[in-house]
Amino acid sequence: SKTYSDEHVGKIADAKFVSIKVDAEHGEGVNLAKSYKVHGYPTIIFFDADGEVIDQVVGYEDAASFARSLEQAASGGSKAVLDEINGPTPVTDPAKWMIAGKYYAQKRDQERARSAYDRVIEFDPENKRQLKEEAVYQVAFLSPGDQQFDELEKAVTEFPMREEGSQATMMLLDHYLGQKGSDGVAKAERRIDGWAVRRPADAQAFNYF
Repeated sequence: SKTYSDEHVGKIADAKFVSIKVDAEHGEGVNLAKSYKVHGYPTIIFFDADGEVIDQVVGYEDAASFARSLEQAASGGSKAVLDEINGPTPVTDPAKWMIAGKYYAQKRDQERARSAYDRVIEFDPENKRQLKEEAVYQVAFLSPGDQQFDELEKAVTEFPMREEGSQATMMLLDHYLGQKGSDGVAKAERRIDGWAVRRPADAQAFNYF
C-alpha cells in the first residue's frame, strides 16, 4: 500500500507508535478481532499507554488522511475532539469536523457523519486544506437514494483526481446503464468521456463497459 510506505506516514508512526500487525483471520487474531468488534479490513486500532482504545481507522485512507489520523491518535484520539465539537464553544476547524465525520461513519451513524462532513465543506470552502475534497466524496457516499447520484456527479466533476473518483464513477456508470431508455446510456457515455480525459491511466477499466 502506498499509504503505509509513505515517508511522512512512516516518520510519524515510528516516532509516536509501536506498530503491531495481526492477522485477524488466523490464530489469536480471530479472538482479538471479536474482542475489538473488527468487521472490516484494514482496521487500525490505537491504544494509549494503559492499553485503552483511544481511536480506530476502518478501511483505506490515503497517505495524507492517514497521517492526520496518526497525529490525532497521538493527541488523545477522537474522544477529545468529539467533546470539543459537542461543547458550548463553536468549532470552526474543518480538521476536527473531519475527525468527527470519520468517527460517526465508523459507528454507522450516517446522519451525524454527513452533518460533520457538511461542516468540513463549510469551513474549508476553497479546499485550501485539501479537506473539502475528501468531505465532498464522503457526503456523496452517505447520501440516500437518487440524491446519492447527484452528489457523486458533483464530487467527480469538482475533484476528479481523488482516489475515490474511480469508485464514484463506477457507481454512476452502473446506475446510468441500469436505467431504461437512451437517456441513461447518454449520461454514461458522457461520464466515460469525462473520465477518459481526466484519468487516461484508468482506460483499462473502460473494458468493463
